[in-house]
Amino acid sequence: GWVHRDFLMLTGLCIPAFIFVWTWGAIGWGRARAASMPIGFVVFALPWEWFLHRSVDLFLQEWTADIAVALLRLGGYPIRYWNDYTFYTWEFYVIVNETCSGMNLLVTLSMAVLVFGWVVQPSVKNRLALMALVFPVAMFANGIRVAVIYLLGHHGDQALAMGPWHNRTAYIIFLPVFWFIYVVNNALTRRWARRQAAARGAAASSPPPAPAG
Repeated sequence: GWVHRDFLMLTGLCIPAFIFVWTWGAIGWGRARAASMPIGFVVFALPWEWFLHRSVDLFLQEWTADIAVALLRLGGYPIRYWNDYTFYTWEFYVIVNETCSGMNLLVTLSMAVLVFGWVVQPSVKNRLALMALVFPVAMFANGIRVAVIYLLGHHGDQALAMGPWHNRTAYIIFLPVFWFIYVVNNALTRRWARRQAAARGAAASSPPPAPAG
């Protein structure tokens, strides 16, 4: 039981906390706090895809299938469900299995956005807003990818659907998704800068306090 992989994974979650406490004791609270993000990033060295597979992957498969079905139905395709993660028409069917669930995209995008926000975003609230975007944006993009797989099979054949689009877009789709995060970050930064400028202007225009006595 002590060498069970779940136990090792949970133990690994304690490593960043131990490193932070040691850093705090060795070089002080201020420096430890400044280094909290790089220390916390150690968490991503853990095998999250494997650990979350049994508890989360099925839900991701179902949500991806729901997004793809909704998009295809908007396009006029009479999609039906075979089960929660398989949909079909008489021409073609798609099974959203573990490799198409979006788990890899979620983990990769979370790592990238965490570092990106910490480096370029001056507002902590905006950093959290960027992180909150990761899940819906990644799932929507993965739903589009699966919907296109169906369209390739519906209008082409199995070989076309399982060809380059299926094999390569799992990685390529990261680029437009991260571009969207980048655009949102720029908008948030501009709004933050306007608010900071307005606050400085209000402080400069306010009269100085009257002297005591």
